[in-house]
Amino acid sequence: MTVSELQEIYADNLYKVFDRERFRHLADHSSNIQNYSFINRLLIYIQNSSATNVNTDDYWQIRGRLVKNEAKPIYILDVVQNTRYIDCETGEEVGQSELTPFELKKAIDIGMISKEVDIVELKCSTIYDIADTEEIEAKQEQTKDSNVETRRFKLSALLNLSKSMGLVVEKSENNETSFEINTNTLRIGSDSIEDKVTIIVEALVRNLISSTTSTLDIFDSDLELVMWYACYSVLTYFGIETTISLENMSLSEDDDRQDSIVTLLEVTEQFIQEYIFKAEDKDNPSDGIRSISNEKAKRAATLLSILEANYQACGGSNVVK
Repeated sequence: MTVSELQEIYADNLYKVFDRERFRHLADHSSNIQNYSFINRLLIYIQNSSATNVNTDDYWQIRGRLVKNEAKPIYILDVVQNTRYIDCETGEEVGQSELTPFELKKAIDIGMISKEVDIVELKCSTIYDIADTEEIEAKQEQTKDSNVETRRFKLSALLNLSKSMGLVVEKSENNETSFEINTNTLRIGSDSIEDKVTIIVEALVRNLISSTTSTLDIFDSDLELVMWYACYSVLTYFGIETTISLENMSLSEDDDRQDSIVTLLEVTEQFIQEYIFKAEDKDNPSDGIRSISNEKAKRAATLLSILEANYQACGGSNVVK
């Protein structure tokens, strides 16, 4: 599979997932299809809608499984990036060897150095669903793979993330969780976990998107759809019973709007993966929020531009190998 062929799969099938049932399936994070960008989740779904747990051949071997001879590979996009560090005062590039990793991180946090990430090229990678693997008899003790049981939801982690993004968190006077946009205030009530998570995640995503682009350029219905995706993703990931529905959501049939929505979903997917699903791994969640809201948005927009340009030009861009 070449990158051009994978781009064609993406371009020819994008419109299909703007269907309520397929979109809900993409948003469902209860399976072990994790740590993939939205575009790669979409590519996985297009190629194998029944996949529940996908990874590389090497990964499966480490886990005591072999990919079957008749296995059907799933192809995803890998991004080769070039990272540069720029002195914000002089505009000159700073070599990584000039600072220790701790000094570099500190300089970025306080704004002395900016981190710039450029996409050098795209390449195809091959992964396989667990259904296309089989246990290696001698290593059966290593085959336990699911980590779904270990997922633990902590409301406190979600509230700490909210505060780190500049939201004001207060106790609700009427016992209902709500978000006041004008004052950026979350009021936490005594209602259900589903209600709390839905309101908080909507507030987080709204703030995330407003920091990446002008919300004047976004249709309200598209923003609502992205917030629904994030809420449904978080609720299903942690196994929280949910009643939120897509029935009243508008799924655009316009190509340009679909591309715009995918850009927002790329940023949103990485945000929830890094700062909600892995909240316990973050000592200080605010350290990386800026990189999510800027670098990831730039990366998503660039990736989509490359996808579109190369598809239209039949692989004409020199960044594609």
